[in-house]
Amino acid sequence: MRVLVTGCNGFVGSVMCARLSELGHTVIAWDNGARGLNDVSLLPHVTYKRLDLLKGDWPTIHRGWLDGIFHFAAGTGSLDRPLDELRVLNLSMTQKLFHWALSLDVRVFVYPTTSLALGVPDSPYVISKEETVAWLGEMATSTPRIEQKLLLCRFFNVAGAYRGFTERRQHEVHILPTLYAAHRDGKVFVINGHDYATVDGTPSRDFIHVLDVVDYLIYLTQRRLAGEQEALQVHNIGTGIPTTTLQMATLARQMLGQIDVQYGPRRPYDTGELRCPDAARVHAWRPLQGIEAIVRDELAALMDAEEESVDGAA
Repeated sequence: MRVLVTGCNGFVGSVMCARLSELGHTVIAWDNGARGLNDVSLLPHVTYKRLDLLKGDWPTIHRGWLDGIFHFAAGTGSLDRPLDELRVLNLSMTQKLFHWALSLDVRVFVYPTTSLALGVPDSPYVISKEETVAWLGEMATSTPRIEQKLLLCRFFNVAGAYRGFTERRQHEVHILPTLYAAHRDGKVFVINGHDYATVDGTPSRDFIHVLDVVDYLIYLTQRRLAGEQEALQVHNIGTGIPTTTLQMATLARQMLGQIDVQYGPRRPYDTGELRCPDAARVHAWRPLQGIEAIVRDELAALMDAEEESVDGAA
């Protein structure tokens, strides 16, 4: 395949580049450098460019050359980030990229939304992502040939690592990097809420290994390129197996050692449990890696990155 990966310095984008490179595909990789800290520029078969999609300064690519686009660039951060700002970063940016993709007759356009839509649909981040999915759906409805170009998906909690690429972003807020930082710096790890209807009262999420996610997306894309026809849908990608925040902290302690855990109040847009409703379909594709492998791989990658940073500074 010949593909474009946007948001290539981010977590899923960088692992997608690494995996495609390893499989011998040709990859164009774009990122604006605003948040992701993974460097894909030295991967074989990958041509990296720092580029701001909002400026619409697209490099020249011949019509029909690109097989697919994996559009992972997005506005993220806190769930209460202003909606107008997120609409620009998610909806407007995707609209520009999608129209550009149509002009080049790109065959498959992959766009992910978030599992938080199933728990906190009124958060600005979720609204901006779901509005983008709705707009893409309207485009497909109005122009039938577009339907088979769209591959929509909903990520549950992607974690883990692959070939050293993991959750390394500026202002990282996700659970495993936060647990690692709490251990490293001797700070308290705060669990927000302990009165949810879960096995231990703490919030639970459906964690899925990043390699399973990117391989599943490659699989779906190749099926589409092979001519498989399907009605437009959102592919939910998760294991269907919830793990609570306290359980994650316990697993991290087993690998790292002491982490001081305390309970705090619920925050705006927090939710108790998120679980993939279509997990059986993903499990039927291949066996998925479990939570222990996810925690092991990510914490090991974070520790390795820390050691490389220290060695480099020395």
